[in-house]
Amino acid sequence: MPERCDVYEPLREKFDPEHIEEPIRWLTTRGGDFKFRRTRPVGIFGYLENRLFSPTWIRHGKKGPWEELKPKVPEPIFCTHWVVWINRTAALKLGVDFLEDFLLTIYHASESDYGFLTAEEDHKDKNYLRYDADDPIGGKFVGDDPEEGIPGLYWMNLFGPLYVNWFGKERFEGLPSTATKFLPDGSVFIQFGNSPDAWSSGEVVAQQRKAIAILGQQAFFDISRASRKLETPFSGQEGMSRPTSSVEHIQ
Repeated sequence: MPERCDVYEPLREKFDPEHIEEPIRWLTTRGGDFKFRRTRPVGIFGYLENRLFSPTWIRHGKKGPWEELKPKVPEPIFCTHWVVWINRTAALKLGVDFLEDFLLTIYHASESDYGFLTAEEDHKDKNYLRYDADDPIGGKFVGDDPEEGIPGLYWMNLFGPLYVNWFGKERFEGLPSTATKFLPDGSVFIQFGNSPDAWSSGEVVAQQRKAIAILGQQAFFDISRASRKLETPFSGQEGMSRPTSSVEHIQ
């Protein structure tokens, strides 16, 4: 439960679970979001983002009628994006089981199709493209939109039935992972390593590479080939018949 929330930073509004009309209005507005923060017992900051396009209007002349401009590209397939940053030290004191439960709880509450939790260094290593190798600051995150391909394999990963059915459940059986769990709703949970700090170990890297080869390299983003076009469950489709969402938890 957040302590503070708002649309913009700094977060000034005190979160009141008995009166959530305003947060709901922020999030249900096209292009809107809901930012939140908590400091104890674990420091958490995050946001829920409504990725549907905001309406744009144009007026023909000073007194002419207003006309809504139609977007030239399709609406996003993943209409909701949820990101959370967690204080590493406090979270690890509560244990790995706490972090797994945290991820699963939010994943199921938001009815997501895809999600992951990992160390921030791991996320940057796989998805942060630097403009200049000698510049540690300049760059941008790439390959992190699941509509264009799976961003990668991280410490903890969740694939909903959408992906499990697309890959085929048999491919998830016997993956070279620390843990693979088939959930009652048809999702699959995959963990590599016993700690988020093991992301760069030779064993974890080897397991993830083998798992990607089994599931299909053409589905996963690779920062060394950032411009490569990937295959997705949506390839050749104009859109999905139901809203979908993704949840990314970055430590």
